[in-house]
Amino acid sequence: MSFAQSILARARPDSVRSLALPRRTNFFPSPADWRDEVIYFLLPDRFSDGGESDRPLVNPKDRGANRPAGFRWDDWAASGGGRFQGGTLNGITSKLDYLNGLGVTTLWVGPTFKQRTHFDSYHGYAIQDFLDIDPRFGNRQDMVQLVAEAHKRGIRILLDVVFNHTGNNYANGDEQPPFLPWPRFYQKGDWKNRRGDLTNTIHTADDGVWPSEFQRDEYSAAPARAISGQATSTIRTRKCVAPISLAIATSITTAQLHWTTSHNVTNIGSH
Repeated sequence: MSFAQSILARARPDSVRSLALPRRTNFFPSPADWRDEVIYFLLPDRFSDGGESDRPLVNPKDRGANRPAGFRWDDWAASGGGRFQGGTLNGITSKLDYLNGLGVTTLWVGPTFKQRTHFDSYHGYAIQDFLDIDPRFGNRQDMVQLVAEAHKRGIRILLDVVFNHTGNNYANGDEQPPFLPWPRFYQKGDWKNRRGDLTNTIHTADDGVWPSEFQRDEYSAAPARAISGQATSTIRTRKCVAPISLAIATSITTAQLHWTTSHNVTNIGSH
């Protein structure tokens, strides 16, 4: 059984450092020059749910047929602009032939990590669990399938990852605090649970933030090796406040790649 198969056969791990990651032997090669790539970016929630064939298409010549009495464009846009619309990883997979026909050679997929359950962060940039796929997008097996099917068509996958901030996973007295430049930071208050209520203890996978490395209260001075492997630096970190340790971030990236597919997946770095 491969590492990917074994990791998918059980619940996602709580910790990155507890994983014994194997060295990769098979991979889907990156291009010699990314300037030659045709890159298509999408947010999973806003792309496809795979069920288009089960619904009638909108007729642009008869738009009134799909608009109830009193329809207002601004009300319609506001009603759906800030909430999940139902796009999934399987929906993306179902459209790979369409993307291939467009000439796409690399698919840049917006963040798929698990979001806070009480927020409509459809965009994927408010992460609560860096070790799992948000169930509204699908699951880890769906990610494996997407990558495998893309590679069959010669399409590379770029996973958009976010390592310089998390979602609103704890309280600090301000729901939307202004940005503080390095090295300033906000003191952490209590964690938020799955309903957004405060708790001083993480009881479930929906509480606080994961992996468990991000739950430590104390400061740490961690030597962080650059992704190129050529430089090292010391980064001071604080629980789920940016910037987080590049050493941990790199480990998460590696872990995500290994358990999502037995082939190579390239990751977009921090925003």
